[in-house]
Amino acid sequence: MTLCRDALAFWTGRENAADLVLLSDDAAVDTTSISRVVLRVDATTSLDSSTAPALFEWPVSLTYLGATVKGLRLKLGGSGLAAGDYERVWLIIYDPSYTSGLVWTDSLTLRVT
Repeated sequence: MTLCRDALAFWTGRENAADLVLLSDDAAVDTTSISRVVLRVDATTSLDSSTAPALFEWPVSLTYLGATVKGLRLKLGGSGLAAGDYERVWLIIYDPSYTSGLVWTDSLTLRVT
């Protein structure tokens, strides 16, 4: 399983967002059934949609390869992350099939300015 995009830029205190299309076998995965999203930034920092819902939005309608798909929007300008590059960030999704969470990727890079 992979992501359409793996390097994301955010500005502290700004409303910039990054839209993600989750892919499985090169096909977009509908995010409608997702119940929770967690970004594990490092060993001591996680951003969790259950405690910080304003940072995440899904399902959002996005265009991928000319088709409308349901994706995930990250709005991390208000996350409180210090400026810097965060590498190997985990994206963990929860849905009825993955109630303990599924590590969708462990290789996101976040750039916070």
